[in-house]
Amino acid sequence: MKTVLIVDDEKLIRWSLCRGLLDEFIVHTADSAEEALNMLARIAVDAVITDLCMPGMNGVEFAQRLREIRPGLPVFAITAYSSETAIRDLRSHGVLQIIPKPFDMEKVRAMLRRHLAGGEPVARSL
Repeated sequence: MKTVLIVDDEKLIRWSLCRGLLDEFIVHTADSAEEALNMLARIAVDAVITDLCMPGMNGVEFAQRLREIRPGLPVFAITAYSSETAIRDLRSHGVLQIIPKPFDMEKVRAMLRRHLAGGEPVARSL
């Protein structure tokens, strides 16, 4: 079973994504980019779904760090604020897809299935 890390400062969003994905994926959650980076030093994941607007390190900065430490890791962003600048910044840091809030859970599952079909986890524990 593939593993997904959800990073969002909103507890309800983390809960909703977790609940919607648990039938098909192993799900870990973090309430900040900093916590997620600490988790990635200890666990293997196949994909990351991150919010764009978070206190501390935002989604763009987080995507940049992920690209540096886990270059092949599929990263997806969820956001209620999809400005052209934010989308350009996210894409330049390797974010594969931007998911607008409110999101359709079936579309999120289908997106993950499509991107994670076959193969081994892209990020391994250190």
